[in-house]
Amino acid sequence: MSSRAQWIVLALSLVGGCLDHTPLGPGADVVVVHAVLNPTTSVQHIDVRYAARDGLPVHDATVTLTAPDGSTHVATEVTPTGRVNALPRYDVAMGTLTVGMPYHLRVVTPDGLTAEGDASVPAVPAPQTMTERRLDPATDTLRLSWPRVAGARAYEVRIDLPLDSTYRPLVGTPGEDVYSVFNEFLAYVDTSLTIPGAALYKDHPVFLPGMRYEVTVSAVDDHYYDYFAHQSDPYTTTPLPSSLRGGAGVFGAIVPILRQTIVVAGNPPSR
Repeated sequence: MSSRAQWIVLALSLVGGCLDHTPLGPGADVVVVHAVLNPTTSVQHIDVRYAARDGLPVHDATVTLTAPDGSTHVATEVTPTGRVNALPRYDVAMGTLTVGMPYHLRVVTPDGLTAEGDASVPAVPAPQTMTERRLDPATDTLRLSWPRVAGARAYEVRIDLPLDSTYRPLVGTPGEDVYSVFNEFLAYVDTSLTIPGAALYKDHPVFLPGMRYEVTVSAVDDHYYDYFAHQSDPYTTTPLPSSLRGGAGVFGAIVPILRQTIVVAGNPPSR
């Protein structure tokens, strides 16, 4: 999976002049933070790791989110249950997020590393949950359309295959809940997309017979787009675009605006 697909499930407009966008190459003194503000959930998830230690999670960090009204919320370190090889993360209960106003993230590790950033949530439209659809890849076409979202930098279209005990041996790796078979950004002015049932994505069929897929269209802010559209990998020596001060990674925002379940006709492929 791409780094974008791995981190988006942690479900993070730009206050542009306030941030240093100088690329930062990971080293011995760099902390990597992945945080995505998502107004559709009351608990925000933050992943904190060391860049120079094979991506090991940082334990006992102090992680806070400061809301636009000045209130500061402290995150709790948790380990997700029900997942294989799940790594700890930091969860902070924020309730309803304020749209269009900056939130401030601050991460301080036990050994004194500090990373900070600011992000705003794009305007939240009424979410569309489409009825489940059966699709014949030989004859059908998936057509998606959505409203334009004020404050969004772009739209991300994902088609995910949820993994369970039946399909996990076929695709994906331990510790993952979904496998992304299609993941692309569209410009802010684009509000529709057509995907033929027989379409290929990176030389592989998007829709396999007998499979159930979850389609999600989300509005994203500048920080999210800059980081994930460039396939940033924080565990290499390549300088990284980052919206954080003092660290690598991303603190941004994503707003799911359309969801649909697709059931593909036919029998699942044999293992």
